[in-house]
Amino acid sequence: MSEHTVPPLRPVPDLSPAARGQASPLDRARAHAQQQHGVLSHQQARADGVPAALIRSLVRRGVWQRLYRGVYLLSAQRRQGVSPQARAMAVVLALGDRAAVVGPTAARLWDLPVPPEPEGTVHVATASGTPTARFGCGIVRHFWRLPEPEVTRLGGIRLSTPERTIRDTVLLTDRGGAIALVDAALHRRLVDRRALAEMRAANAGRPGARQCQDWWALADGRASSPAATALRLICADAGIPADTLAVPVQDRAGTVLGVADLGWRQAGLLAAVSDTPPAWLDRPPAPWRHALHFSAHALTRPTEVASRVARACGARGRPVLRIAA
Repeated sequence: MSEHTVPPLRPVPDLSPAARGQASPLDRARAHAQQQHGVLSHQQARADGVPAALIRSLVRRGVWQRLYRGVYLLSAQRRQGVSPQARAMAVVLALGDRAAVVGPTAARLWDLPVPPEPEGTVHVATASGTPTARFGCGIVRHFWRLPEPEVTRLGGIRLSTPERTIRDTVLLTDRGGAIALVDAALHRRLVDRRALAEMRAANAGRPGARQCQDWWALADGRASSPAATALRLICADAGIPADTLAVPVQDRAGTVLGVADLGWRQAGLLAAVSDTPPAWLDRPPAPWRHALHFSAHALTRPTEVASRVARACGARGRPVLRIAA
């Protein structure tokens, strides 16, 4: 199992034996929790020297918050709420060493886009004999076979690797969400495009794999956002696919004014999706002659979007989308 590192959220406390010997049990517990996104298990607190009676008192008085049976969020972190990292760490602590965060929850920890889920939802893979019902709602248990090479740690949280996370999450979402997920992973270089064929093959035979087998080839790491992916798919599905993506928009001096999400060279058309129109929208520099802007909300009306693009392209032909290598 490999280890992925992230910048620490706060200065790492000194947990050397000498320092631990000088601190009180509660101080040791707080320092321990700091390294685990603010959460601590009952066993860890006891190992830090906190008496069981004191743990019960802290929970009863609301100083420590019980997230799951035997796992607590300590007071210093409660003011900030339960972060996704704290929730994921708490589930792993509650379910034991063989549990790992997977699917959409792991994707969020890898900072990949996935559709929203109810607050507190955590997807986890566990050993077949691990009970989860007693830990309350929100835990979505998967009985996937998860070999150790496909497990790593991120900020101390045991979770599936980026490749395995993508393979699992693609099976749990729709076409647009799946392609946006893979686009983002390619864009951030969490995975290599050459690995996509192997990832698709590895999913063969799994529930849902057949319906998404053609989605992998549509992924393009030049897409800078899920909205850019959605715009690309709308145009491709309407038969007017762009022939270039992530187009640098430059003035005559070569200064980059911005980046358009899509381009149609033959029609001289650029398209961008963002909250605010780009400065170059009204007068796109040569060789581009026209430019369109769409908000993310506009993409919820794909027929209107496709019609605007088709009108702007005119009758100059329909280029074929080339997938980036």
